[in-house]
Amino acid sequence: MKKIIFLTTLLGFSTASYAGLHLEFKNVNNLNGSNSGRVYVCTLKPFSDVFADVGVTEDMARYKVQRRCEKSQGEGSIFCKAKEAKCVESSLVSEADTGRYKGKGVSIYSQNYQMGESVKITHDIPNLGDYNFDNKMSSYDIPMGWSVRFYEGVNYSGAYYTRNSGDANATGFDNQVSSIKILSTF
Repeated sequence: MKKIIFLTTLLGFSTASYAGLHLEFKNVNNLNGSNSGRVYVCTLKPFSDVFADVGVTEDMARYKVQRRCEKSQGEGSIFCKAKEAKCVESSLVSEADTGRYKGKGVSIYSQNYQMGESVKITHDIPNLGDYNFDNKMSSYDIPMGWSVRFYEGVNYSGAYYTRNSGDANATGFDNQVSSIKILSTF
């Protein structure tokens, strides 16, 4: 049952393709019962279909998404190659365990007061659209000692807003951020 809920949630993030991104799914436990285990999420997108699967290793996730694709497209389909899958290393975090990850990346949220969908960022992101989060940020949480710049345009272009440690609403630039650059982490 957990796997079905997890995979359904994944479809909204099927375009993620960069390592280092941590997706936080509230109230979902890891498949092995741990609240904070790392997993690999892989997607294949032949034509307009999207196939997603998860594994504890990247190879396992690639194999599983290939098999899922082949069930629809036919065994051995040239559109279902494991090496063509886009994979991301992710963490499943429950509501009670989110404090464990504070300080390890910038969290951005789709609603004010650090609520709603969230993405944990550990590196510069030139296009939040790659994570289905373009122009969706309404609040953020920046670790102690970090400095971050939020840009209205992709590839660090347009107006920008520099913020330091702490959590706040994106007042003045709510739902306008398209790229993020981490300026310092200490």
